[in-house]
Amino acid sequence: MGQDLMKRFLLLLPLLLTACGGAADITTNEPFQITCVDKFEDVSSTDKWFIDPTLDKAVMEWSYKDETGEQEYKVKSINPKKIVVGTDWGYMPEDSDGSGFDLYTRTRFTIDRFTGEMTRQYFEYKARNFPSESFDGNEVQPEVGESYECEKPTRG
Repeated sequence: MGQDLMKRFLLLLPLLLTACGGAADITTNEPFQITCVDKFEDVSSTDKWFIDPTLDKAVMEWSYKDETGEQEYKVKSINPKKIVVGTDWGYMPEDSDGSGFDLYTRTRFTIDRFTGEMTRQYFEYKARNFPSESFDGNEVQPEVGESYECEKPTRG
């Protein structure tokens, strides 16, 4: 009898955690929001993400001091475990070393649909030609003092 009660409790635990103020369940295709703080040393900005898994874009509203703005990101992939949003390769002319190569950069954000955790990655690639969309490039590690901390997802 004790084992049956324990099994029932374990089956209900995810529902109880959500009802008690936990993170929104983002394993469904309902829209959700995530608020993050982008920090570099003593400077920070707040990013509020609006993500609808049924659309091909995500919107991030940012605020820094007295300035605000909005940026759209493409939904790169969605599966039952994660949602990936990011930018296409961006071109930054750079021939400071005389090599004739240009710098291409992009950013990717990955959201774990079970934990609600969001991580950010930067990629760059030096080349003479524009890289293909499927090419990842070289991941750039965050600088010392840089962080991207996010709250658990919520529903609006």
